[in-house]
Amino acid sequence: MRLISRGILCRGALAYGKMIHTDKFLFGPALVEAYETESKAALYPRIIVSRELIQMAGKARAEHHDSRTEIEYVMKLLKEDTDGMFYIDYFLGAQSELDDPENDFPSYINDVSEVIRKGVRSTRPDVKIKYMWMRDKVNKVIAIGKKEDWIKRLRNEGNDELANAYLALKKV
Repeated sequence: MRLISRGILCRGALAYGKMIHTDKFLFGPALVEAYETESKAALYPRIIVSRELIQMAGKARAEHHDSRTEIEYVMKLLKEDTDGMFYIDYFLGAQSELDDPENDFPSYINDVSEVIRKGVRSTRPDVKIKYMWMRDKVNKVIAIGKKEDWIKRLRNEGNDELANAYLALKKV
């Protein structure tokens, strides 16, 4: 989230498995899996998370969570893409990680949208397609933020300024 809000895109993959890491060497099946996933499947600016790593979250849980609760918590931060891969959702999933989720989210989405607006102007097809992927994701989030029931709830709670911030979000 910090990278995207600074206009920096990244892609990669996280895998679980055996790996040796020293000052001079880095190798092993987990590294190969992460590299192959990143280079062949993470075509867009996304960090793919392997299913094995998601299941590992249930074993390496916080003390105040049981395994199921920990996996549910992790899954709230992930999204399954159309190719069946799970990625860290820095669009809608990012909201829960903000200091003030409801109030900071419109500003965050505006920052993401501005990065996309600049990127879709690229004349390079390989670059443009990445921003088009992002545009699709962020436009769906903006549509959610403008839903009538959400805006009505905010207004009923006396959050007119926040409701207006969500209504002011513009699709990319």
